[in-house]
Parts: sequence; structure tokens; C-alpha cells
Amino acid sequence: MLKSYFIMAFRNFLKHRLFSAINIFGLAFGLASCLLILLFVQHELSYDKWVPDADNIYRVHTTFNMPGRAPINTVNTPGPVHGAIVRDIPEVEEAARIFRTGGTIKVGENVFSEAVWYVEDGFAKFFDMPFVAGDNKTALSDNNNIVISEDRAQKYFGDQPAVGQVMNLNGHKDFKVTGVFKNLPTNSHFNFDFMVRLDPEEFSANPSVLEIWYYSNTYIYLKLKEGVNPQIIESRFPDMVARNGGTLNINGNSIEAADLLTFKLQKLTNLHLYPGGAGNIKPMGNINTVYSLSAIAMLILIIACINFMNLSTARSTQRAREVALRKVVGATRGQLITQFLSEAVLMTVIALMFALAMTEIFLPWYNSFTDKPLALNYISDPTLLATLFGLVVFVGIMGGLYPAFYISAFKPAMILKANQSSQASGSSKLRSVLVIFQ
Repeated sequence: MLKSYFIMAFRNFLKHRLFSAINIFGLAFGLASCLLILLFVQHELSYDKWVPDADNIYRVHTTFNMPGRAPINTVNTPGPVHGAIVRDIPEVEEAARIFRTGGTIKVGENVFSEAVWYVEDGFAKFFDMPFVAGDNKTALSDNNNIVISEDRAQKYFGDQPAVGQVMNLNGHKDFKVTGVFKNLPTNSHFNFDFMVRLDPEEFSANPSVLEIWYYSNTYIYLKLKEGVNPQIIESRFPDMVARNGGTLNINGNSIEAADLLTFKLQKLTNLHLYPGGAGNIKPMGNINTVYSLSAIAMLILIIACINFMNLSTARSTQRAREVALRKVVGATRGQLITQFLSEAVLMTVIALMFALAMTEIFLPWYNSFTDKPLALNYISDPTLLATLFGLVVFVGIMGGLYPAFYISAFKPAMILKANQSSQASGSSKLRSVLVIFQ
């Protein structure tokens, strides 16, 4: 039965080529626009979800409550907070602290200015960063070790193995390369190429980095124990600060650390879209942009469906006699509805093929505009396949539902006698309403 419906649909498309082309390409442009928007939205919502157990990892943010000033929010945290959390809050399973500094990297005669990250031993294991050489559990077990990204390994050593090579940092210390990690995905709030072990003795001459409570220079990440509510951790922060922070001398004024500092947690997967304060590692997105673009994509789909309905109902007079004759020879209304819905779904599938082609053509320019490496991954992205299937079902059924019910309701006696659709005026009113809505 369905086979015959599709055969009739193809015959109908070929018979009315202009109408079919207008409808199909109208749908295709709408679907292509929707796909481009959805690719961007999907990428924005996927930040840091590549990290195992990402829903249980949080970053500590700081608010400075200076007397007589508005609160200052920052995503950085004073260095000594790390040790206080480890000592005082047993619900925290692991804590990792990182610090970024500029420096020069020298390999042979090549010298480049690079951003170098000092991280706690075990940081790579904390985030389960995939390594292409070396072991993420032990690569930073020594203060003289350094791990680098695939990109920097290629930049400095070409096709030579990077592990075992020596790199000089800031002209005064040599580090041995003990690991090469995969380039971090673009949907990550991190931006690392070099990591060395965070050694407190390295900063003994500069205590503001790790020891002073009112200097906020580090990023601190916490992995909570299974089932622990982050609000419980936040409720412990004031007592922790009171026990460890003491009295701070700021510009000659004595201020209790508990009065100056408040801390809160933000989930790892929310860092990109929800502002937590100044000092972010990479430029942030905005959840309102995601909502707005999602609404635009939905409106485009609705407009595509309305266009389909308008064109289909406008052409109802040409199909009235076909419907009447089918009813006369025994076709039920249910069969006619199925036939017209099948035509609508088939037309949507054809339009989707053109939409995918358009999307592939426009993606390079779109990626340049959005500065995102977006792509249609048909095999490795099950979400994309589900989205494409959902678009076909939604547009095909929603766009074809009214025409199917409207056309299948024609009365054979009136149509064959008058040689036209008796419901034409009703469809005209609906089309007027739909056009006004658009």
C-alpha cells in the first residue's frame, strides 16, 4: 500500500514540476537555515561534556566584598583556598589547582612566547585527558617534567618523538617532555598547550600566587563525592574561610577574610554559557543567544510548514476530482489522508537532501563567521541523525496534516457536479490567516 502511495506521489511531482520545485526548494532553504542554527546551538551546549563525570566537577568562584565598593566577581580563586578545602571539607573527593603564566619556550635555536600552565600533580588524570604519548597519571610526577599538546609537539619537533626531548622555560630551567596530550576539543573552556607541575617552592619568592588570601590568581576545580549536593559544600565555605583566612591587611586596613571573601561553585558544563565573573580562560558564550537562536530555528520550521500548507491547499481544486474519483471507486478517507501525508513526508525527505547539500556548501563560510569548527557528522553523531529524523517527521506531518484532512473531506457528488471544490472559500480564508501570521 505505501509503495503505491509513493509511486503516485512521484507521478504527481513529475506532473506538476513547477509546484513541486517551489515547495521542495522552499522547504530546503528553511531546513538548511534550521540545520545551520542547530549545529551552532548543539556545539554551544556541548562544552566540557567530553570530560568524564563532568556533572560532578565544579569550579570555585570568588566574590570580593570590599567596604564601600560594589562586589567584584571573578572565576579566579586565591591560592591558599585549595589547601583549606582539602583539609576542611571531606565531601570533596579531589581538588585541582592551576595557574597560568606567560613565558618563553626554547628548543634548540627556536624561541617562542607561549602560555604555560602550572597544574597540580594528577591534573591530567583528574580530567582524564587523553594522551598520545606518555601516561596522564605519572607524566607530571616530577617538577622537571613538562607535557605538551599534539600541536606543539608538531611545531617544535616535527615528526621526531617529543617524549624525552628537552625544553627550556624562561631561559633558566630545562624541562623534560614526558607526555603529549591530544589537542583539546574546541568545545572546552580550557586552552592548554604546555603544562608543568605546580611546585609551591617555585613561587616562594612570589607568595601572592599561592599564599595570600586576597590575591585571586588560580583556578580551582573540585570533584565531589558521589551524591554530595554542591550547596552543602558552599555552606561550609564561610567557616572554612574564618578558620584559615584570619585577618588580612589590605592597604593598611585590617579586614577579616570571612568578611572580604565569599565563594560559590559552578558546574563544569555550565562554565561556558553562564557568566561567573571576570578572568575566564576563553571567550564565553551566552545562554540567551542559545535560547534566541533556538526560537528562530523553531520559527523557521513553522514558516516552512505554513508555506507547505498554503501551497497545498491553494492547489486543492486541481486535486478535487482525483479525490472524488478515488472515493467513488471505494477509497476511504483514512486511505486518502495516509496518501497525502505520505506525499508530504516524501517531499520533506527530498527537501532534506537538498538542505543537507546546501548546509555542506555554506558550512565553510558559516564556520568562518561563527569561529566554530562545525560539521555534519552523520556516523559519529547520533544526535544529528535523531534531529534529521525529527525534522522529517515534524515538517512532513505538521505541513501535510491540514491539507490531508482538508482535501480528503471533499464530497464526490458536489465536486463532480460542479467540477470544482466546494470548500475553496474556506481554504482561502485559512491561507489569508496563515499569511498574516507569517
